[in-house]
Amino acid sequence: MGWSYQLKTRDVKVGEKTIPMGGSLGGSGLGATGSTTIFASGQPAGEYPLEARIRLEILHAPLGTAVPPVWSKDLTLKSTLKVVAQNADEMVKLIDQPELAEQIKKSLRIDKFEKQPDGSYEFSVHIQKPPVNLAFSASVRSGGKEFHMWDFTANTSSNMVTSLHLNNIGQIAPGKVTVIFRSEPSIARRTTDLVEMWKGEIVLDNVELTEQKK
Repeated sequence: MGWSYQLKTRDVKVGEKTIPMGGSLGGSGLGATGSTTIFASGQPAGEYPLEARIRLEILHAPLGTAVPPVWSKDLTLKSTLKVVAQNADEMVKLIDQPELAEQIKKSLRIDKFEKQPDGSYEFSVHIQKPPVNLAFSASVRSGGKEFHMWDFTANTSSNMVTSLHLNNIGQIAPGKVTVIFRSEPSIARRTTDLVEMWKGEIVLDNVELTEQKK
């Protein structure tokens, strides 16, 4: 009781290429949390030396408390990565189960959508343990037009809040808008760990876009 741990991934080196990570996971008693999404360009087929630099921290505090660790250690884990050539259409399995749409919709909550005085937008969405892996392209529909915002992935253990500062997406009038999440296999293919994902579209109507005055 009163103890927790955190495991932070700094980066992964594949051959001569270093991939920044920034993910983390942790636990306390019977509870756990964690989130990592890795986007990386593909490597040609072959075998590559693999190194992962991580930091392990032990804290005398409940999980999520902002206190210094009582013990920590930087570790480098080494292995070999074998890259096999594969058709892009075969890399990600699409789960065609439209009956999961309502559960997925409940796992997405938009906490903030605000237009700033400089014309940019602040957007925050909470993604909480969807019933299936997701790879979405997110857009806003307003005034008969669509404005692309960002792409993201999430797995069934994801419990995270994503906050974005968006520039150059166009002028969206404040008021009620529609946010659309469309599944996109190419987004999943850019990750190193998402090999299956839900196929479909989630629509959130009547999302309030507020405006921050000067």
